[in-house]
Amino acid sequence: MQPVVELSALKVKTFAVAMGGGSMFRIAISAAPFLLPLMFQVGFGMNAFDSGLLTLAVFAGNLSMKLVTTPVMRRFGFRPVLIVNGIIPPSMMISVPTINPDSGDERCSTVAATSLDLPKRPSGI
Repeated sequence: MQPVVELSALKVKTFAVAMGGGSMFRIAISAAPFLLPLMFQVGFGMNAFDSGLLTLAVFAGNLSMKLVTTPVMRRFGFRPVLIVNGIIPPSMMISVPTINPDSGDERCSTVAATSLDLPKRPSGI
């Protein structure tokens, strides 16, 4: 019987670390659009409309990053962008718990948008 996924590639240490860390990061990114409205409504007592407006910042930031990604990659190159991208988004995700009900909407939307908008490698490069 043949396995569905060949796991022998995980013997390469760098690949295994990249797959493990990348998987955890993708899980966190995928859960955030569901958890942010929950935090705003249940934790901060906002109504659904205000919570939705703050969550909209995530998707607006994502759309704007799609416009910026190709010029940034061409200007700085793949490796430097990858290094900076490995530092900034995790640090912004760590800053999400610093948001509290007394934080302004601007801070909430800024932290939410910047913590979830990761430059992806454009297909044209």
